[in-house]
Amino acid sequence: MPHALLVHGGRFHGGPDAQGVPLHDFSTNANASRPCPDALAAIEQADATRYPDPAYTALREALGTFHAVVPERIVLAASASECIHRFTALAALQGAPAVSVPSHSYGDYAQAARVRGMAVLHEAAAGVGLQWACEPASPLGGLDLQRAGWLWAAEAPPAGEGQALRVLDCAYAPLRLDGTPLPGE
Repeated sequence: MPHALLVHGGRFHGGPDAQGVPLHDFSTNANASRPCPDALAAIEQADATRYPDPAYTALREALGTFHAVVPERIVLAASASECIHRFTALAALQGAPAVSVPSHSYGDYAQAARVRGMAVLHEAAAGVGLQWACEPASPLGGLDLQRAGWLWAAEAPPAGEGQALRVLDCAYAPLRLDGTPLPGE
């Protein structure tokens, strides 16, 4: 296993290294710019005397409309890592013995599985409880060479008893370097 510092999404990453402070460091989600003025204004106008709707009903409806999907398909989390851990926890609670991840992928997929005692496989395989796919490949930004292996399950019936939960991570879609985008991208 590579050293944690070398793993994209590993537990320790970002910041200065032997070559100094990087001009742009996308590994930490640090914002090199000031806050978005519209977002800052919305925060300043928010009613801080009440808790927000825990189901995020209005936000999920607005996002569903914007992305042309039903609100029930919108999953909100504080970060990508939280989302990864929540999906992995769900698979573990459903008895998943293993997680399938692409060879080149965000390190939190494997880390979330390992903390739950799940095996980590680097190929699409029957019997896993959770399959991660990246489109485009993460962190390479191009066509995932294992894409065909990930898409074999797309023609299978929807996940049910004995079938894997499938999650397609499109976080790098705006940074695509080559390959064919998914429909609707």
